[in-house]
Amino acid sequence: MPPVRTFLPVLYAFLLLLPTFYGVRAEFFVAFIAILFVGERVLLKSILTDFLYKPFSKEALPVWMVIAITVLSLLNKIFNGHTIFCTSDYYASFYLLPGLFLCSKLLRSPIFFKTLVWITFLEVLLGILQYSMGVKTFFSELGSIRITDYSLLYNSRVYGLSSNSSMLAYKAFLALLLIDLVPFRRKTLEWFLRVVLVIGILLSFSRSVIIVLILYFVLQGVFLLIKHRTAALNLPSFQSAILWIGLTLIFFGPLKMQLSRNEMQAEKTSGLELKEEDHPKNCAESHALPMSKGETDPSKMGWGDKLMVNNGMQTSGRKQIWLNYINFIENHLWFGNGSDKLMLLSWHPVLKKYKLVHAHNSFIQLLATNGIILTMLYLAFFVLLFRKRNLISLLAILLYSFANYGVFWGFSYMDLLFLILLSALIPPIYDHTRAHH
Repeated sequence: MPPVRTFLPVLYAFLLLLPTFYGVRAEFFVAFIAILFVGERVLLKSILTDFLYKPFSKEALPVWMVIAITVLSLLNKIFNGHTIFCTSDYYASFYLLPGLFLCSKLLRSPIFFKTLVWITFLEVLLGILQYSMGVKTFFSELGSIRITDYSLLYNSRVYGLSSNSSMLAYKAFLALLLIDLVPFRRKTLEWFLRVVLVIGILLSFSRSVIIVLILYFVLQGVFLLIKHRTAALNLPSFQSAILWIGLTLIFFGPLKMQLSRNEMQAEKTSGLELKEEDHPKNCAESHALPMSKGETDPSKMGWGDKLMVNNGMQTSGRKQIWLNYINFIENHLWFGNGSDKLMLLSWHPVLKKYKLVHAHNSFIQLLATNGIILTMLYLAFFVLLFRKRNLISLLAILLYSFANYGVFWGFSYMDLLFLILLSALIPPIYDHTRAHH
């Protein structure tokens, strides 16, 4: 392979991960799209030419759906979006959908995916170093950096180069999915990478990632056993799934204690409700929906109040967030927030400033932002692209997105990987091919 063609996928992987590091703004994704379009201009021209040559073919239907979603979202923003207060109000995340779709068609090199794994591996190593040094992060701007309690992994979470521990766990989770889809040549190397990444997930301790990862290993083991029967015993992915399932069963007691924070998993309520403080709001804060504790009067309760109050779930404050979002959806069912991303506004009593809160659920966020009509169009678009080859990995991402804002950002690392896996553009270098050759 020519040096330039080898270098470019490495560059794309680095640029894609760059906005996930502390201090790099998410707007850099726009630069990533532009750089990718320039680097892959020949392939991009071929894709656009094929569409113009056969605009009404079956292959062109996803393009038309992207156009339809973008145009209808723009109309929704114009007629139902929030008032324009500043220049940034003209922007909306759906503008990046065409770029996201084209990027998913351009990125198909195994070198690109393997580089994503290696960069994440290096960041996890840094997180392990932080844990051994007794610090959560090397960035003092993120608050208290010292680890003072090693008894609970939740209290000793490390950040790596990210702005929080959840982001590091998010990247390690995606890297584990990629190892199973684009295997490395040496089985020992695969095992080493898997073990380090799992350690990184434990040390960054995102409970939703850990739970989804356990379910992923169970589904993967069952799927490979059904599909390959006795040949599954020789597959690194199957062996890995069995190992982690076994370890989970062996250490279920300590794991349960860690996941429940030693049975102290009370819902967080302080700092979530908006306080009337004499502080000016910036442009984004002016559009956010004030956080409410919800209604207790049965005659005034909305969908969110009825679903979330006294349902017994422990969600680390998500119940109150979901309550507010679902109540908003009930009152704005058809057009949502006018395709402007809906955020909640709460007062942080320690930092003495407002904070913006997203839905911590991709599907609730999508519906609240766009309304039911556009949400159904989005889902139809994803169903149209679906190929079952990467089913288990896709299910893992969707499960993660039920407890976190994983996909549907407009453009993000997970959004791009999700769309690539959905349309099965990763070359078919899978475990079952190695099992039979």
